[in-house]
Amino acid sequence: MNMPNLNVVALTGNLVRDPELRYTQNGTPVSSFTIAVNTGFGDSEKTAFVPCVAWQKRAESLAEHKRQGDELHIRGFLQTRSYEDSNSGQTKYVMEVVCEEVNFGRSAQRDQNNAYYNDQFEEPNNQGQNNQRPNNQRQGNQRQQNNQRQQNNQRQSNNQRGQNNQRIHN
Repeated sequence: MNMPNLNVVALTGNLVRDPELRYTQNGTPVSSFTIAVNTGFGDSEKTAFVPCVAWQKRAESLAEHKRQGDELHIRGFLQTRSYEDSNSGQTKYVMEVVCEEVNFGRSAQRDQNNAYYNDQFEEPNNQGQNNQRPNNQRQGNQRQQNNQRQQNNQRQSNNQRGQNNQRIHN
């Protein structure tokens, strides 16, 4: 019995250099880049350098927003292609990840306001402030809002009890 083939790649790594944006003869944008993916830890830590390619809007977004050292989360499939080396005339084979999904991770460089860009290609807003705060700050604000809600609910509950006691005694 033959098992179906599965060709899925999911990686998180850092850009080795800035993505290279090109256009095919018919004008389709394509971006080539390499990500460094660390495996293991301590003395057994190793780094794999994985060539990747993204097409169309993904290619343009990568080239516009990401730079060397920035973190990427990619999902795609392995592809093997060949080309003829113009110098030697030999056929060269390349295995690369074709990205179907690209999510931005942390930037190696922070923006002017010392805040990270978020993962959905959003730029800082017109005031130069980031549209999305880092997780720990956002969670702290949520906790503060929850505490305020609880305090307000407690006050309302105490006020209602006091009003009910007045009605009973009157």
